[in-house]
Parts: sequence; structure tokens; C-alpha cells
Amino acid sequence: MINIWLYQEKNRENLTLIVPIIFYNGRQRWKIVPFNDLFEDCDENWSQFVPDLKYLLTDVARYNDETIKNKLYKREFNRALALIFKYIGNESLLFEKLYDIMFQLKDYLDNEKDVQLIMSFLTYMMSFTNITPEYLMTITRQISEKGESVVMSTAMKLREEGKLEGIEEGIQKGMKEGVAKGKAEGKLEGKLETAQAMLLKGFSVQEIAEITGLSEKDINSLV
Repeated sequence: MINIWLYQEKNRENLTLIVPIIFYNGRQRWKIVPFNDLFEDCDENWSQFVPDLKYLLTDVARYNDETIKNKLYKREFNRALALIFKYIGNESLLFEKLYDIMFQLKDYLDNEKDVQLIMSFLTYMMSFTNITPEYLMTITRQISEKGESVVMSTAMKLREEGKLEGIEEGIQKGMKEGVAKGKAEGKLEGKLETAQAMLLKGFSVQEIAEITGLSEKDINSLV
């Protein structure tokens, strides 16, 4: 906030009102701590000089999907953002919910609205999950004819910046480590859950094998 106001002041612009909003998706309930409490040994004589900073809190873990989509947010992008935050820590559920999450962005994809905003959204997913560009293209292709090109453009931009290779290397490394550690860490179980969800969505055994790294034999055992 201070940086924004400094920029506005430097350019002789009127200061704008900024409402801080926190999207929280942690497992534990958010504990609100007054800003004053962060200062040690601050008695009443000095506390008057501490700003009384407030913010709006959205704890997405507390709400079910229908409430997020139909009551909390009118803007489709905010619905998708809240849903991705809700499931970012549970990858098997994220794969299962991904079509529904991306469907919130159908109007943006169809009409090529706020393309940079959508690319930022896709970059976040590719950077912090094991969702690959190929899988995202498969999903968006079902939702919008133009969706695949937006994903492709995002992947190309990341590749040009050298980021996508690092992400892909990290995914491959994680998959190899997961196989080495085996069932003890539940990696195989998570992949099987993802494969089961993809089967229900109508993906072919070959597509699932390519995306999850499971053998076709393992996938066929779920049918």
C-alpha cells in the first residue's frame, strides 16, 4: 500500500483508497491479531502512533464450492481464484475439480478478455502444482475453442523465460522420488485417485497414463 501511495504522490496524483483483502486457504482457522499486538513493549502513550490496519478476510476453506460460486463472488475470475486457492494443497482433488474451476473462466477464454490476467492465473497453476500445460490444454479444449491457445501462449512465455523447464524438471524429479519412496508416502495412492477422477471425466487410458505416469495396467485395474 505504501509503495502505491508513494508512486501516486511522486506523480502528483490523488491518493486512492486501498482495501486490503486476504485470501486464506490454510488448514488451521485464521487468527486475527491486532496490528498493535505485533509491537513489543508498546504502552498506551505510544500506541496512538501505531496505524490501526484492518483487512477483509476470505477463508476459502470454510465455504463449499456452491457458496463460493453462487454467493461469495459475482466476478467469475474471483470464483476461479478462490477455488484454486481452496484445492491447491490437495492435488488429487485439484485434478478432480479442475474442469469446474476452469469453466468459471469460460467467458474470459471465449471472448479473450483480460488475457494477461488469465495468463497470470495459468502461470500460478503451472508453477505451484504438478498440472502440466498438456493437461491444461486438454481441459480447456473441452470448455472453449480459444482456451487451448491461451494455455499454449502461457507455456511458450514460461519456456522463453526458462521457467517451464525448471517446473517440468521439478515435476519429473518429484515423480521419481515418489516412485522410489513408494506407497509409504502415499504417492501411488494419490496418482490412482487422480486417474479414477480422470476416468470419470471421460479421459482415455492412454491420456491418463501420459499425464500421471501410471502404467495402463494400473489404470485398467480401476475400471
